[in-house]
Amino acid sequence: MKNGIYLTGKVVKNSETFGVNYQVEVNQTISIKITPEALQDISPEQKMDDVMQQFEDNQVEFERIIAKKVSQALASIVICTQDVVK
Repeated sequence: MKNGIYLTGKVVKNSETFGVNYQVEVNQTISIKITPEALQDISPEQKMDDVMQQFEDNQVEFERIIAKKVSQALASIVICTQDVVK
């Protein structure tokens, strides 16, 4: 395991994309940045409140968004030509 990434060595041909799928396991902390604009837009009537108050008042919704974005990002990472051509 290097930097919280374990290369499993599990590789299968992807018949949909004609490439290959390579499985990895990731164990790391990810810092999620929530912009001031997102804090204000989620509850516009609270836009003058302190940012921590805005977050706490909407924490459940932010956690739903975070879970969705993290699972989407970690579920599929594509390596394409621009990643390998230097």
